[in-house]
Amino acid sequence: MTFTTSASVSNLTFTASSTDITVTTAGDYLVSWQIYSGSSLVMGVTVNGTSVPSTIREEVFSGSSKYVTGDGVVTLAVGDVVRLSDLRGSEITKVDEPFNAGAVTAILTLTRLGP
Repeated sequence: MTFTTSASVSNLTFTASSTDITVTTAGDYLVSWQIYSGSSLVMGVTVNGTSVPSTIREEVFSGSSKYVTGDGVVTLAVGDVVRLSDLRGSEITKVDEPFNAGAVTAILTLTRLGP
């Protein structure tokens, strides 16, 4: 999932219009995400290309769009690359949602809990 904007960033590096968030401070992180989608999906967080099971959510639906959320605590090392991914490898249906018509809206938050 490519993110076009970012908010406050510390302990991480991120470049807008990128899929990668790189860890600059090791520790335990609460990784949470949400997405507004118009199609079924299998979403989750990957670290260095490997999916993190506690963050994976599968939602099967048709008709109405809906919010899907997931979270988990993950131990990250300096240099780890974190991504929010559709683990099926297919495109997520864009919808006319309340905040960004004709787009997929997603939020990925990493909160450092400690060493």
